[in-house]
Amino acid sequence: MVCDLPTKIGGTIGGLSIRSITPRAADKIYGKVIVGRAVSGLRQGEKMLTFCRHAWRVVHRLYPMLFDPKVPYPWDGTTKKRRS
Repeated sequence: MVCDLPTKIGGTIGGLSIRSITPRAADKIYGKVIVGRAVSGLRQGEKMLTFCRHAWRVVHRLYPMLFDPKVPYPWDGTTKKRRS
């Protein structure tokens, strides 16, 4: 879901460097996931945050040299939209 999202430069998010995922980029990714979907868009956004958190921590533990030490987890603090 996240890797296939298009970027402004014509590629996909999956083709970007891990260091290019900043907190601002994480908020934009979340916004793209929840917009344009039916009722389940907010749930998809919540699932995306959960999966990204798990993947980020596993890969960070295995390859710490690939990550920016100033950004421990870019999705931390992402404001989730409420759903009923």
